[in-house]
Amino acid sequence: QGCADSYLHGYEAIKVSVLPNDPVAILQLNRPSRMNALTEKMAEEIMDFVFRINNAENVNRTKCLVITGCEASNEKYAFSTGRDLKISAQHTTQEQKDYYMSVALQSVLSIKDCVIPTIASIRGAAFGWGAELALACDIRYLSPCSTICFPETAIGIFPGAAGAVFLPRVLPSCSAAREMIFTSSRYTGQEAAELGFGRLIQEDKDVSS
Repeated sequence: QGCADSYLHGYEAIKVSVLPNDPVAILQLNRPSRMNALTEKMAEEIMDFVFRINNAENVNRTKCLVITGCEASNEKYAFSTGRDLKISAQHTTQEQKDYYMSVALQSVLSIKDCVIPTIASIRGAAFGWGAELALACDIRYLSPCSTICFPETAIGIFPGAAGAVFLPRVLPSCSAAREMIFTSSRYTGQEAAELGFGRLIQEDKDVSS
């Protein structure tokens, strides 16, 4: 501990740790009471941590980044349910709305541009921005209790954090990507894995382990 791992500390909306004797960083989205829904602070902290990871000195200490969600005290699991609608409702100016949309996108792109391999460990809901964050990762592991959904089109908008770009690149079928986005259907971990969204881990446990 100390100066050597100072780049891991100073966050609130995310938790970051490194596995003992293994240069793997674990980034946990840390709003379990809100199913790890996105806030501006969470997006800013994700971008800041990736910036630190991309620093040459820290790259030598961290060889892989795993992203997952914190578990709620009632054992409800979520990777992230996407943008927090309660937060969105508090945005009264266009500037606030635009900034929220901007940092949502930029946080996803920062993961895409991370210089080390990235893995999404998905347990529970990955909706909207949460699914887009997972798509930005190099590898996605899904537990059977995972649920993948792009709910935006159900309310007349589209996935604004690059999901509409990344999903057709990840799924082997563009028509499956269109169906997933256009219908706002919910897919179980097994169904999403069958479409090519990620790899299903059969045991219903924290797939980051």
